[in-house]
Amino acid sequence: MEVSCGLGLGYRYWERQLSASQIELYEWFSLRPKVGVAYSLSHELRLALDLEYQYGISPTMSESYYGLDFDLGAADIVKVSVPLTYRYSSVMDFFVTAVYEQQKIEASDVKSGFYEPDSTANNSYLKLGLLFKY
Repeated sequence: MEVSCGLGLGYRYWERQLSASQIELYEWFSLRPKVGVAYSLSHELRLALDLEYQYGISPTMSESYYGLDFDLGAADIVKVSVPLTYRYSSVMDFFVTAVYEQQKIEASDVKSGFYEPDSTANNSYLKLGLLFKY
């Protein structure tokens, strides 16, 4: 069994087109602590669990219709990943990773009578891949 931890910095840029004339642009930097546990099921097969928290630093949202810029209350993401890796050779691995993310954005300040309300996004996806080691 192997336990790992880390800390990263990130940048999020999300363009959300609601209509042809209404586009919202969300941006922020983030601090990303992460912890993981991995277990070798056999010499070739490895299962892991990774937990990551993304703390948004100075999150903003700009909208195109009125040209307003909003300071968001917070923008945080919790990410859970479960990778399964198969070691094919000393230079190649195959992997499949199930990922769940929950993004929470807190309401913004008020500009010209408008504000961005609280929102939550739940994303689940599956990654398939091939790793080459050299």
